[in-house]
Amino acid sequence: MNRIHSHAPIVGETPRLLILGSMPSVESLRLGQYYAHPRNHFWPLIARVCGEICPQDYGERTAMAVRHGIAIWDSVASCLREGSLDSEIKDALPNPIGDLLAAHPSIRTIAFNGRKAESEFGRHHAVPDGVATCLLPSSSPVPRKGFTTIDEKWAIWQSLQDMLASNADR
Repeated sequence: MNRIHSHAPIVGETPRLLILGSMPSVESLRLGQYYAHPRNHFWPLIARVCGEICPQDYGERTAMAVRHGIAIWDSVASCLREGSLDSEIKDALPNPIGDLLAAHPSIRTIAFNGRKAESEFGRHHAVPDGVATCLLPSSSPVPRKGFTTIDEKWAIWQSLQDMLASNADR
């Protein structure tokens, strides 16, 4: 089993929201893109949060996120894993999220794209004072109890709109 490594963060100058995943899927690693699997709901959900139509081009997708104050990264910097399932992550090493937060004090909310992202963050980091957190249902296409469709996930993900709006004035 080979060690795999996460991508660099997607971050603009003054992000207000950091969305943390766990570790990119096999397809995402192969393509060098976050949430590259065509069935993953991440980019359509982000487009809804931003009030835009989801671009097909990856560069346009990341630009949309940055334009709306959204940064994207992973809790895990590297790990051992067969396949793409979070349950298969072994020997995880953390990303230096504290450094990212220190470099971007404009981030006022951390949203976890699934429980594994949240638990890996919590193993290595404390939430800074003044920063809110939010656990989101995973955008993964793998069905989870109560969160199979994009509309079921949107019921929770739409709270990011309010978080971005309330953080805009800080």
